[in-house]
Amino acid sequence: MVSALRDYIFGLMLVAVVAQLEDDIATIQGVPGLRNAGGLATKIRLLRFQFRVNDQVSDLVDRIKDARNLFVHDGMVTADAGCTRVEMAGHMVRFLQRCGHPDYP
Repeated sequence: MVSALRDYIFGLMLVAVVAQLEDDIATIQGVPGLRNAGGLATKIRLLRFQFRVNDQVSDLVDRIKDARNLFVHDGMVTADAGCTRVEMAGHMVRFLQRCGHPDYP
């Protein structure tokens, strides 16, 4: 029971962290096509190429996003984000720093 609850809380944290990432991406300026880009995956890809974010950093963000999608859309409570919940926010901040986000210098 405790393990299932812990997994569910981790899934909720995935949702919150990715929602914050989407908000933060919306405030990044100067990237052609970012405003009109469809989904989050496309926006991450645009930022990755615009700011030359290395694969290691952007792959971690993609993995967290994919785990969130498994949790939300497929109901997979034990989705693997490739990191702990303590590390999750740090990976997002590192990505946003590489993208020149004004709130994460």
